[in-house]
Amino acid sequence: MARLFKAVAGLEEGTDYEAVKLGWDAAAAAFQDGNLDVYCNPTNAPSPALTQIAVTNKIRFLGIPADTLETEGVQALVGRPGFSAATLPAGIYGDNQANEGDVTTLGVIVGIVTNKDADEEMIYQMTKAFYDGVKEAGESAPWLRAITPAGAVQDINLLLHPGALRALTELGVEIPDAAKA
Repeated sequence: MARLFKAVAGLEEGTDYEAVKLGWDAAAAAFQDGNLDVYCNPTNAPSPALTQIAVTNKIRFLGIPADTLETEGVQALVGRPGFSAATLPAGIYGDNQANEGDVTTLGVIVGIVTNKDADEEMIYQMTKAFYDGVKEAGESAPWLRAITPAGAVQDINLLLHPGALRALTELGVEIPDAAKA
């Protein structure tokens, strides 16, 4: 985040702001209680932590301004494997979200990794069970709806385990060449 703050606003950690590193729960509570001015959390929207904050607090998301998206510093961040510019929809956190329009933010891909020698059938079954569970849980946890089999390979730059490859292929995902063994 320090690199993003520097690239977007020219702010230097330790000079222009004091960075505080806390666990996820402690950071959310400190922000909700007004003890932090800015809270950073890499999560899918609508995030349960941010939804909880928005229940009692007016919140505004700080985005990446359009005029800085193409700068070298921002491109160095969003152009890395697993990162991108992403959109946080207006109003996703209800009436307490102060943003009237969509917000461009830093998107991060998170993955699940296994040993290349793990049993193929086990990884196949685990991959299928994972996506069945995500689909079912997404009915009551809206943030999980952003996790899709196609999204698993959207920005992938490494090989899939053969079991995961088989499961994702069966789920109808178009697998990029970079992910095929």
